[in-house]
Amino acid sequence: MSLSLPKPLSEAEPGPVLLVDRLEGNEKLCRRLREVGLCEKAEIQLLSRGGQIICNVCGTRLALSHDLAKKIWVKPNSKK
Repeated sequence: MSLSLPKPLSEAEPGPVLLVDRLEGNEKLCRRLREVGLCEKAEIQLLSRGGQIICNVCGTRLALSHDLAKKIWVKPNSKK
């Protein structure tokens, strides 16, 4: 069994449901991410990685910049 280490959302593959492992950045940024549902242990699904990162979190689609997606670390969801 291989252990999958957390990686930035910007490097994740679209499709599988992931878990938010941690947030990086200043306190204000992390607080704002948590306010929109991107808190630690939240389920997130990356939908596409085009000009923007499109993801589904808490039943809502969000568009994120690549720079912001680098601050959201995710890991595989072992429950799914």
